[in-house]
Amino acid sequence: MVPLKHETAYECAKEVKKAYYRNLGEEPLMSRHAPVVQSRMALSNALDSRIPYYVIGELLGVDRTTTLHYRKTHKDNLEHWEGYRDKYITACSITAVMFEKLEKSKSLDRMHDINMKLNELHKCI
Repeated sequence: MVPLKHETAYECAKEVKKAYYRNLGEEPLMSRHAPVVQSRMALSNALDSRIPYYVIGELLGVDRTTTLHYRKTHKDNLEHWEGYRDKYITACSITAVMFEKLEKSKSLDRMHDINMKLNELHKCI
């Protein structure tokens, strides 16, 4: 279960996951075949700076320790695992776009709240 404080980011990450797999032309399978694991690892590492590892695990259907293993092997995978770098770049691009939209939405919500409070204060004056 995803903690409430990460629910919005989790929902955004679900959209990232859909777009990522659609872009790759793959299904998000739970297989342990190398190409499937490679896609899952690339997405996990792209999301790593945005949401906690245990939330990534929930999103991808893997244990939190698996996401930590993905993080640990990331640098070597970038250098030595053919195809991983391209999948990681794709995942990072999609993640950046989707989370930027989320941040803009949060900013607009905050601005709306501030305007509402200012209007209330103005009425009191």
